[in-house]
Amino acid sequence: MKPKSALLLASVLFACSSGQHAPRSAPAPRPVSVVFENGEILAYRITDPSGVVLGRTRGEFSRVDGELQLVTRLEIDTRRDGGFETAEHATRLGPGFEPRLYKRLSSSRGRFEIQFSAGGLSVHSERGQSEVRREPVRAPVYFPEDMMLLALLIHRSAVMPGGSEVLDVFAPDAQSSELLSFRMWAEADGRLMVEMPAGRAELDERWHVRRFESREHGLIFELEQRPGDPIELTLQDRKRYLRPDSADWEDREFVVAVRDGSLSGVVSIPRRRAGWDKKLAPPVVFISDRGPQDRYGQAGDVDRGTWALQDKLAEGGFIVLRLDDRGAGPEGPPAPREGESLERSDDFGRALEAVLRLPEADHQRAVLVGHGEGALIAARLAFEPEVAALVLVAPRYRGLEAEWKTAIAGLNKPVLILQGLADFEVSWKDEADVLSKLITAKVGKNRMKLAAFDRVDHLMKEEPKTSSIERYRDGSRLIDTRVLDAFAAWVRQAVPGL
Repeated sequence: MKPKSALLLASVLFACSSGQHAPRSAPAPRPVSVVFENGEILAYRITDPSGVVLGRTRGEFSRVDGELQLVTRLEIDTRRDGGFETAEHATRLGPGFEPRLYKRLSSSRGRFEIQFSAGGLSVHSERGQSEVRREPVRAPVYFPEDMMLLALLIHRSAVMPGGSEVLDVFAPDAQSSELLSFRMWAEADGRLMVEMPAGRAELDERWHVRRFESREHGLIFELEQRPGDPIELTLQDRKRYLRPDSADWEDREFVVAVRDGSLSGVVSIPRRRAGWDKKLAPPVVFISDRGPQDRYGQAGDVDRGTWALQDKLAEGGFIVLRLDDRGAGPEGPPAPREGESLERSDDFGRALEAVLRLPEADHQRAVLVGHGEGALIAARLAFEPEVAALVLVAPRYRGLEAEWKTAIAGLNKPVLILQGLADFEVSWKDEADVLSKLITAKVGKNRMKLAAFDRVDHLMKEEPKTSSIERYRDGSRLIDTRVLDAFAAWVRQAVPGL
């Protein structure tokens, strides 16, 4: 198979070497198991042939729930003008090296995530796009900056000294499989050498890549004696909503008259409504957590990611109202004081009435989605006969027990609770689970679903570390795709018809 240009360019960046080792007369035996220990960290220095340092990589290998995971950070001066760029690549492989997850964070080449499953793969980018490939991918992921991953691929190919092997690999940027060839031999002093299309690698006694000399760009990657400090990842924070290029809906400016002014926003009208009864699409109203947020979930320097949930339903054929909170829009009434939610309840009640008057809206089947303290407001409004379903995202319960008791008393709609197990603001055990049981007792087991996700925080974003307010400011993180899929699937089931 002819390699694609993206893969050829990427392949050139593989290179590595360690410090000086005593020569040996026979090559080290091929490792029987994986070539890295859990928690092992390796770093590589990137130079040109004259020895000028152009950057470095630093990677860590670990085992997560029986799977293999590599996280590698890169800093490199590609233009050789002193302008270093950084990127992070993370890949997770199954026991048989089949891909499970690939993520890239980068300010220059963009950010995206690929999830692999038996049904194919899905691609999610910071623009909210999602593409699905139906056939499953078995080939391990291959990308240029990860020296540890290259060692794993050489090991996976089962190539031996004096032989050659071809391995099917998956290139994330091209989103396609390619053939990668390896030819191995032992030098007279016992050094193991591996020839690839992009250049030549030398392996050490543990079959780690020690040195690689690229052919096209003349880069040399050398294995460092010590990994050194972690590379600081510099990212351009997401400061504004980016409408997906593939968006199949029309965005209209929308104004809701409230008690002491008006709230501005956007209503997304799906173009494909033919499948709905009388071509009327169910409207969705989002009710934010405490603190003023704009129509897409931007709160100061924190992107709460609301736009991802909104886009998911808009592309699913629902009308979506995206509204600026009090105090968040360019105009409108000021934000309510802390603890005063009745004013917001009235605002969103009026917003629900307004969106139901749209000529394209199904006037009898609205969906309310409330986040945090906004979940209680959504529950209060769910008694309206036009509301068909209720979604509570990380609902706050502690300190609001009496209010919840009153709201649940009049509840008779299907309810979904989404909760992250890494949420430090709302407790899975003491809040989401307790609330789920109270609602189940009122609406019945078949009309109440609690979906909890590991490694997910209060914003429904993937959180492999410890969640904190400071982590909220990391604009590179996106809402977990498992949450998006479960959210959209449940709403479609609760409000069928398309």
